Amino acid sequence: MRIFSKQALRFGDPNKEQPSVHVKALAFADVPGWVGELPFFKLAKSDGTITVSETPKEVKAVEKVAADNENIKAANLRKATKVSPTIVPDIVTEETVSTTTPDIVTEEVVPKAGE
Repeated sequence: MRIFSKQALRFGDPNKEQPSVHVKALAFADVPGWVGELPFFKLAKSDGTITVSETPKEVKAVEKVAADNENIKAANLRKATKVSPTIVPDIVTEETVSTTTPDIVTEEVVPKAGE
């Protein structure tokens, strides 16, 4: 059975006869038939975490959705990491020193060393 999973999942054989099946997030996986009988699988399928793709047409439809999700994630990542330009002064002649105590915050301007 071919599935697409939106989350990383692990399906364990209740009889402990087969090794666990691991499915990566936002990926297709071929899983054995016994996985489809598990209550956890049925729950994940009912809430949309898993999509079962049995025909080539279904596989292509799910692949399109997966590609769209990847494009959205990439666009959001680009947007989140965009850095705005910062203006930096050419020469710094003094610096601000902050002193903090539990009740008092003071700032004073101190000439830089060597000036």
